[in-house]
Amino acid sequence: MRLGKLDGKIFAMGNGYFPSYLIIGERIAMVDAGVTVMGPIYKKDILSLTPNGKIDFLLLTHSHFDHCGAIPYLRRNLPPFKVLASPIAKEVFRKEKAMEHIINLNREVEEIAPPQNEDISIDRIDVDVELREGDFIDLGEGIKIEVLETPGHTRCGLSFYIPSKKAIFFGEAGGVIEKDGTIRPQFLSSYNQYVNSIEKMKKLDIEIIGLAHGGALIGEDAKNYLEKSLKETILFKERIIEYFRKYRDREKVIDVIAEEDFKNISQPRTPYILNLQASVSTIEKEFPEEITINQV
Repeated sequence: MRLGKLDGKIFAMGNGYFPSYLIIGERIAMVDAGVTVMGPIYKKDILSLTPNGKIDFLLLTHSHFDHCGAIPYLRRNLPPFKVLASPIAKEVFRKEKAMEHIINLNREVEEIAPPQNEDISIDRIDVDVELREGDFIDLGEGIKIEVLETPGHTRCGLSFYIPSKKAIFFGEAGGVIEKDGTIRPQFLSSYNQYVNSIEKMKKLDIEIIGLAHGGALIGEDAKNYLEKSLKETILFKERIIEYFRKYRDREKVIDVIAEEDFKNISQPRTPYILNLQASVSTIEKEFPEEITINQV
């Protein structure tokens, strides 16, 4: 997995765990904005790659805390730009409890990696333009970004595909790669929608994937990724169902999976457990008949 120059027009910024992506045409787009502590790092990278730190668009794959945290800092420290996201993400940012959750999870990261004498605080996150399936963002110089609705990880999930570059940025709609090289599925809002989203993306010609965490994949690694991700998704679903049948208790299923898997997880424990709880609950909700087979 890579950072830095991915193509003559595409760059992976930030660090391995919180990468962001810069797409440069006549206009410039940034994909996702990590956590609060990444703001100064993104700013430095943007200043090194663009004239006067000017970006035109910041595209959000979804509304989770680790994809939007640096937006307020970048708003305060760069020339004006527009934030583009789904209508659902826009509504999430308007909810007081959702924003409290985003702020609190970012503060946990700040405790691990304290800010260096910079104001990285979040006050609010505003979406300027709503994006939907089939929309295009034309950056000029032959670079058009196609918008795909890819729910399943979240209800607000979008992916961004550049046909001319065979490049895609899907947040966690296609899972994440862990320290041991395995792909960890991320169906937090709907398993069925998550699978459908992967199937949609699999039909695309892909040679570059900008992952949500870990950097980018190039060439054969990118071409084969979504097929592998789909297989891992099905296996994880089957594993959750097996544990439900064995333990007959949601919390026990979560505890056992966390005990088995967390040693290979690069994510902080709190968001990992929250995500695992959501995935287990999703399977329980969508496959009740399979879960109760062989139960007395």
